[in-house]
Amino acid sequence: MTRKFKIEELISLPSLYFPRLSWGKDKFAFYWDRTGRIELYIKNLDQGEPIQLSQGEVPRSLRAGFVWTRDNRSIIFPKDTDGDEQHDLYRISVPDGQVSNLFTGQGQNYPVEVDPKGEFLSFLSNRDGQMNLYILDLESGETQRLTDFNNPVFGGFWDDVGDFLYFSTNETKDLRNSDIYRIKRDEGPGEKIYSSGTGNSDSCVMLSSCGNYLALNSNSSGYTQPGIMDLKTGNVKMLGSGDRDEYVSSFSPDSRKILTSLNRDARTFLMEYSLETGVGSKLPLPEGLVYLADYISPGRIIYMHQDTRHRSSIMAMDLEGEESAFLLEAQYGKFSPQEFSEGEYISYESRDGLTIHGILYRPAGEGPHPAVVLVHGGPTSQDFLSFDPFTQFLVNRGFAVLKPNYRGSTGYGKEFQEMNIGDIGGGDGEDVAAGASFLAAQPEIDGEKIICAGGSYGGFMTFWQLFRYPHLWAGGVAWVGVTDWEAMYHESMEHFKYYLQHLFGSLEEKAELYRERSPARYAENLRGSLLIIHGVNDPRVPISQARLLRNRLQDHGFEEGKDFEYHELTEEGHGSTDIQQKIRIFNLMIPFLEQFLSEEKK
Repeated sequence: MTRKFKIEELISLPSLYFPRLSWGKDKFAFYWDRTGRIELYIKNLDQGEPIQLSQGEVPRSLRAGFVWTRDNRSIIFPKDTDGDEQHDLYRISVPDGQVSNLFTGQGQNYPVEVDPKGEFLSFLSNRDGQMNLYILDLESGETQRLTDFNNPVFGGFWDDVGDFLYFSTNETKDLRNSDIYRIKRDEGPGEKIYSSGTGNSDSCVMLSSCGNYLALNSNSSGYTQPGIMDLKTGNVKMLGSGDRDEYVSSFSPDSRKILTSLNRDARTFLMEYSLETGVGSKLPLPEGLVYLADYISPGRIIYMHQDTRHRSSIMAMDLEGEESAFLLEAQYGKFSPQEFSEGEYISYESRDGLTIHGILYRPAGEGPHPAVVLVHGGPTSQDFLSFDPFTQFLVNRGFAVLKPNYRGSTGYGKEFQEMNIGDIGGGDGEDVAAGASFLAAQPEIDGEKIICAGGSYGGFMTFWQLFRYPHLWAGGVAWVGVTDWEAMYHESMEHFKYYLQHLFGSLEEKAELYRERSPARYAENLRGSLLIIHGVNDPRVPISQARLLRNRLQDHGFEEGKDFEYHELTEEGHGSTDIQQKIRIFNLMIPFLEQFLSEEKK
């Protein structure tokens, strides 16, 4: 008989986040919560145990990574308060763990890279409104704003001598567009150095150590494709076939090769290309999700790996011998990977005949089983064949779980990704609804017990499904979900307003569309059970969104605690990676979901 998982034990398994090599390539740093709280650790590549560097000074919940200083003696990280994503910047000393404040300021502040001389930190900030590029003098603490664009800036990578920085932004009216720029540290404004055409997304990723090459991603072929710009000639060489989404990962230290990540069938594969010939080959790595790859040396790489049964581990591979070894292996506690369920990559037809791919988990036994359609956020995101503890818990308890990559998701090319622009809740809503119909047609699924669930955009979609397709759903679980797009726009930060304009169009021209696609407008249609969860410090989808819907439901005669459940989470923002906060949210979801299980499965 399969044993029942305990959610506290499963969620408390230590997780690894954001491993990053030092500039000296002899050690790496990473976030880890093996003590029960996220802390920063250091590990030498080939010997010794990890050393805990921080003692509670790093963020409780992660929303951003960190950067090494060029002398390898310190790490710079952002820290917010209780999930509000308003970051100050700190430096922690690698030798002794001493922490000092570098920068205190309003807004979201994200460190990008320290210049080659170790004097300045480039960082992105919306402290003055829109997200723009700044530099911080690491000795004096003075900041300088480098760019002043109306649309958000991304990147901020230094050349090999620290004169120029490279970034991406958009100066056209087409909000699908992104071009590549550079700016001299002591002079402005920036100059555009590459565009593959208006309406395409071109973004800079990193520069080679020799300073001669800029790595970029471009979707000009119809799929995101890696490219190399020769900075001396301005010529760009695209890599790969251009018929699958593929992204730059890392230059080799000798600037002769580059790693890329190829996205195919909800998995990622690591490719290595010669810069001279442009010829590439797939590296023989375990199947699943391979990510955050970097070169340790020209013949050795570091990467993370997971799949639906195996949690994230940090690995190293000898490229010549094609052998991989654990640098830091995932911990399983009382669990075994063999106990976890394997996801199945499936497809089904949406209402208009469009093929939608997804990942299906089937519980043991004959059924009939209840099912959860778990909708990812974004919407420009994707579900992979990766490890998800909540999915594993649900399947263990007898739920089937479907994760659909609805139109608008990444991983299926530019055309597919742009299908929901100007149609939020339209075609993508049909895709999710068709997922429920697909499940109901499976003989082992109880079509009367299908639940929609998701966070952020997945939370919006859950509300949308329950109010616009109420006949399909027995219930829904929505956390940090959008309920009113017009109100959301007025409360959003400038770079989020830009994204909303990208999805909908301008509020002035598309006000009725913003209103029409707002779930709160249709709250009177609720039939099934509904659980609403929201963090009070959420800067992305403000708590006012949840309160607005709660009030709208009450206006239509629905009673809190009877017709719907409502929970506000203190000290939390747009979700959390903290173990105790994750346990708190899952302990709200589980009793709600158990109402759909038969008595013997509870």
